[in-house]
Amino acid sequence: PAYVPEPLSHVAMARELRTRVLARGGDWGPELYARMVELWPAGVTDDALDACAVTLLRGALKLVAGGEA
Repeated sequence: PAYVPEPLSHVAMARELRTRVLARGGDWGPELYARMVELWPAGVTDDALDACAVTLLRGALKLVAGGEA
């Protein structure tokens, strides 16, 4: 039988994503945790965590006053 990895729990995801977000210069807090749960309610596998960190960081960017989107 083929190996099918189990998705990580939200707590395990948060532990891993926090490290990745901080390493990329982002801030980890309740807002990102809530966004993580919203985006991946069933969790993700370990091999998807880098892409998840990038997605969270992109969503955390704020438009600077006077800037254009």
